[in-house]
This record gives sequence, C-alpha cells and structure tokens, in this order.
Amino acid sequence: MIQSPCVVTVDRGVQLTSDQLGSVDGLRGAKAGPDTVIEAATACLLSPQGNATLDANARITATDATIEGGGKKVVVGSSAILDVSGTLVLDAAGGGAIIGRSAQMTTGGDMELTAVNAVKIVAKAVIDAGGNLDMDAAAGVNKCKISGSATITFTTKSGNCAPRLP
Repeated sequence: MIQSPCVVTVDRGVQLTSDQLGSVDGLRGAKAGPDTVIEAATACLLSPQGNATLDANARITATDATIEGGGKKVVVGSSAILDVSGTLVLDAAGGGAIIGRSAQMTTGGDMELTAVNAVKIVAKAVIDAGGNLDMDAAAGVNKCKISGSATITFTTKSGNCAPRLP
C-alpha cells in the first residue's frame, strides 16, 4: 500500500504486485502513470479529495478493483486495461467518470460506474461485465454519454444510465 496526504503518482512503467492488497491512496490525488501495471487480489486507486487516474496503456489485473475519486473525475485512460475476475467499482464521488478511447474493462462479476456528474464512455472502449452493469450519473440520464463505437456487454443492467446502454 502506498498512502500519502498529498498526490501519489506511480511513474511510467512501474509494476506493483501484491498477493493481497495493492493500493495507491493519495488524499489529494492518485495516479497510475502510463504503462504502469498493478497486479493484486484487491487493487485500489483511491483519492478522497482528488482525481483518481489509470493513465494511458496502464493495466490493473485483480480479483476485485476500485478506482475512487472525490475530486473532479475518475479517468480510465486510452488503451488502459482493467482485467478483474470479480467486482469492479469506479466511483467519481466529486465529479465525472471518463472511460478513454480503446480502454478495456472486463469483469467476471459486477461492474459499477457511478458519478456525481457525467459518465462518459469514449470511442472504441470495450466494457464487458460478466454480471450486472450498474451505471449511474447522479446529474441525470442526460449526463450518460456512450460513444456509438463503444462495445458494451453485460448479463443485466441497472442504474439511471441503463436506458442508454445497448
């Protein structure tokens, strides 16, 4: 676990591996830089007061994973990969959630995408929830933005963005 009262940035290409908890927890921001790899039973990018970012080409492989930001946004960067065998939670408690171009998010279980403002899934993103896909934008269904070129699959869907899902 890496924890700080400031912003925590894991530099480009760093690999964090843990048999249990792999957590980057920065009070004012948490960022896994480009090409970073996090492998853990439970992987977390947490920032109670800042943004939480999985940068371009970064990868998380875990049983369960949480990316939570209390700042302006939670970002899954372009071509980032989240490969989660259990449950994946993205919670933008302070703003919006953005799933970048060609990002891939796969779960064997449920996937929860929650934002106070908007949830945006950009072109060519791939979302594959083995269980329920719960997608909520507290600001309303008009704040659910899903690119027509995104590929989204799920067993069931819920949340106020559900009508926008294919």
